[in-house]
Amino acid sequence: MNKMDQHIEGALLQKAIDQTGVGVVLSNPRLQDNPVIYINKGFEELTGYKANEVIGRNCRFLQGAQTEQEGVQKIRDAIREQSSCDVEILNYKKNGEPFWNELHLTPLFDEQGELEYFIGIQKDITKRKQAEEARILYEKVIQNTMQGVMITDHNANIVLVNEAFTKITGYSFQEAIDKNPKMLSSGKQTLHFYQQLWQDVQIKGQWEGELWNKRKNGEIYPEFLNISEVRN
Repeated sequence: MNKMDQHIEGALLQKAIDQTGVGVVLSNPRLQDNPVIYINKGFEELTGYKANEVIGRNCRFLQGAQTEQEGVQKIRDAIREQSSCDVEILNYKKNGEPFWNELHLTPLFDEQGELEYFIGIQKDITKRKQAEEARILYEKVIQNTMQGVMITDHNANIVLVNEAFTKITGYSFQEAIDKNPKMLSSGKQTLHFYQQLWQDVQIKGQWEGELWNKRKNGEIYPEFLNISEVRN
């Protein structure tokens, strides 16, 4: 390969790295404190730092007061052991804004098998982490409410019930999952009643009212029921 071909290949590689949509960092573990020697535009967009503010520094400058030390230690261990690691770690942008960083760290070795560089691929997963935290919070709220809660999928199969539901109906979590709510039917409502109920849900997105249901032990009890449809 001649110098012109190498130049073209290098330019194409640089363009590809800059357009990956993720942050790319290259550090040199042969130098003291494993300093950064290269970042791409994705890293600049991710953190707000420019290359001249990063080159020569260790990436720990992205860490802050709330950064969990477990993730930091995992990175340190990978560097010491010259191995790869995947970690989700709370980092901070130049403006002080925290963000969740999904980091994949990989060692690069030379032809003699000696460690030459570490490459870090970084991705902002803040929205995903926030969604996970919200889901956990919602589940805690559902599990701790005094009202029985049942969630079904679009095929009307039960996917989640809370503890109050099991106390009211007598059905455990395992007994309810993947079942149809018809298992609670007491037989006291007419077919027309249920047809009207589901018609209201389809048109209005919800239904509420009183009906008779049946517990696992066969006992029939009155219930106030609120059904809400959740669309994607």
